[in-house]
Amino acid sequence: VITSSDNKDLQAQIKDILKSNPSMKAVNDLRKLKPQVDEKILYLKINNIKDKNLKSLIKRNINKINNPNDRKTYLSLMSVFLSDLSEVQDKYIMGQIYRRASKLTELLNQGKKVDMNEYAAIKRYIYIDKEVRGEDEYSFGNAYEYLMYMKSAYPEEAMIFSDLVKKYETLTPKEYQNYIKKNPAVKSISDEFIEAVPNYVKDKKIQVLKKHLKENYSQEKDIDLSRKDKDVIKHIYKEKYLTLLPEAARQRCEKIYDSFGVKVFLSNENDLKMIDFIYNELFEWQKAGKGEAVMPPTIDLSVIKQNYIDLIFESGGFHENDSHNINLPGSDLSNIQYAIRHEITHANDKLLNVSDGFMIHIGKDGIKEEINIDEIIVHKTVQKYDENGNPMFNFDGTPVLAKVYDDNGTLAPDMDKCKYVEEFRNAGIPEWHIPYAYTNKKEFVAVASEGDYSKYSKEFKELLVKFGLPKWMFNMKPKDIITPEANLYTNEKFSKKYTAEENQKISVNSEDFYNRVVRNKDDINKDYTDFFGQIEGGELHTRVKDLQGLNEKIYREIDRIDEKIAELSDIEKYNAENMKKGIEPLTHEAADILIENCNANKQNLINNFETVFNTIQDSYGARLVMDDTSPAAIAKVHRSLLNAIDSGEIKILEINNYQGDGSIPYFSSAQIKQLQAHCRQKGYTLKVISDVNAPKGKEKTYKKDYNSKKAIKASGYTTCQMNIRHKSGVISEFQIRGKHINELAESEHIFYDISQKKDLSKGNPQIKQITDPLVKVVEEMNAKGNEDIKEAYSSYL
Repeated sequence: VITSSDNKDLQAQIKDILKSNPSMKAVNDLRKLKPQVDEKILYLKINNIKDKNLKSLIKRNINKINNPNDRKTYLSLMSVFLSDLSEVQDKYIMGQIYRRASKLTELLNQGKKVDMNEYAAIKRYIYIDKEVRGEDEYSFGNAYEYLMYMKSAYPEEAMIFSDLVKKYETLTPKEYQNYIKKNPAVKSISDEFIEAVPNYVKDKKIQVLKKHLKENYSQEKDIDLSRKDKDVIKHIYKEKYLTLLPEAARQRCEKIYDSFGVKVFLSNENDLKMIDFIYNELFEWQKAGKGEAVMPPTIDLSVIKQNYIDLIFESGGFHENDSHNINLPGSDLSNIQYAIRHEITHANDKLLNVSDGFMIHIGKDGIKEEINIDEIIVHKTVQKYDENGNPMFNFDGTPVLAKVYDDNGTLAPDMDKCKYVEEFRNAGIPEWHIPYAYTNKKEFVAVASEGDYSKYSKEFKELLVKFGLPKWMFNMKPKDIITPEANLYTNEKFSKKYTAEENQKISVNSEDFYNRVVRNKDDINKDYTDFFGQIEGGELHTRVKDLQGLNEKIYREIDRIDEKIAELSDIEKYNAENMKKGIEPLTHEAADILIENCNANKQNLINNFETVFNTIQDSYGARLVMDDTSPAAIAKVHRSLLNAIDSGEIKILEINNYQGDGSIPYFSSAQIKQLQAHCRQKGYTLKVISDVNAPKGKEKTYKKDYNSKKAIKASGYTTCQMNIRHKSGVISEFQIRGKHINELAESEHIFYDISQKKDLSKGNPQIKQITDPLVKVVEEMNAKGNEDIKEAYSSYL
């Protein structure tokens, strides 16, 4: 390096040191030049890299690394892991390699430890690119390990299997079937091996891609991760895997992914019923948990599994404890129906790693309860012997006992001593399957999840919750009721008015809406926590509207339009009633235009999901309950609102500053106008319902512009509520209430909810007995001719 022509200055310095001071000092002086020499060597190595893309990538990033040793490591490892970078053809994958390499330099400069796995993760993109091009890239994925295990444990079968793979890849389907029939060697191996051939060929083409998506299981659920990073996983699954599937299978898998964040890998892409069943089962979890359910990042239906051959055909599936990825042999629908709930329960078991011995349960009241799992799940024991074959005894003379294992490697239960066996029988768990529940605590919970919860006793349900089963799981339908058929949500008040096709579309819209809200629940909750969660004296409550309430709300919106159409259809009666209120009469032509618009709106609410999504604005609700609603306390909330608007993270679409007649609203006129101004600065208009102070001479205009009449509540109801649009597009409702108003408002809301035709009982027959008389009273009060009764009730409130 130092003798090359472009390093004359460095060469001269070294010669001067050696000439003038040939001693130990010279050695020290030379050592001072070492960083310069290392720098020269580093850049010589970069210039000698033959791969143009790799050279460009390293040159782009190496100067950003401050530490000289980190530079050396970066150059060395990038040269090893990305030596064939120029072979990459997919532009998106190349972009991700450059992006990941750049992020490595950032980590190094932040002083964070970067191990070789970070570099290997970039290398994996090169392997994925090869798979996308149709090349086989052997890595430790399902197919590779499957074949390697077979060669080790079943060498003769492995030879026949490998031959079948070659034939499957080169022969036509008919020729391949004839080859199987005529080849005597094929008859010597089990049917499972033969049936696994097509699956093996498919898995071999995506094993690196699949492993990459499985190992990045935590990324999409990390609320602190950037949207750009999350989009990488989404792009790779949708564009690199789903595009390989037939259209019908692709659409279904994409819907599962968009609805639940679950990536499904298929074994048989033509079995659409299997995919539909998986959607319905996952939706049952989503619906019951309202976003609390832990969804498996991936469900792999391949019959090519690691653990392999000996175990996989005995097991219905298995769950990976750390990642919660689930593997199910999807050779037919019955396998999935049998195993999927059991495996997803493992993912939702709050005490998954507790197996035996004593556990401490702390109740809501703080009281500790000690539970001895071994008294509930009792295993068989035998006398233990030492290495010489002599029986072993404890100090007190009792024999040392050892637990007995079954042939499958699990502990053998002593069913005569196990508790709660009858609970499993009553809930429909097959007799042959009950012993598996007594393998350990986690299997006890998972097998119990397969039963009919309505048949379990209160004591057993409480035990399951103490053992880690989420309480909301008892809201789920029994697994045997879940089918591949499309779900239909009937509502006795409304659905009979519409056709079967219309009801089905409304059901689909309800599901899609609910899934989108729940899928974005964590991000919405983060918005509220970030801006309003730290307000002193305020308690923030958030919730997702339940599916039934959301479905009913869509029906009520459509029904409201139908009522309007019915009113406009009798134009004489409509005009007679409105003229009494001082409203100008409508012509028949004007009425026809309004009816036409109403019908268009109705059809959009039935057929167009985006219309529904933008119309229903309280699918997610948040409420800030304030101990103190003085002007000083409200000013802090107002500042948080301004900060939220200015951040651009949320948009406040509408604000309703309700007050009683003559009372004080939470936000002052000046504060309302300030909120409007900040929204305008962000490029949108805030709709306001508030009684705002007006300049002289503009009182009427202000009352109209700010919908002052709607802001004054005869009941004295004081609150502030607003509709907020989040980055995901979900519109949530945010309420601010004082703690005393909060208690009263819940009672007053009963009248409003019944007037809006809401089902207060939510299908619960016991609650229905209480609410039905109230419904009758409110309906009579709202009937024409009873305006005086309604007015009297309003005055009472």
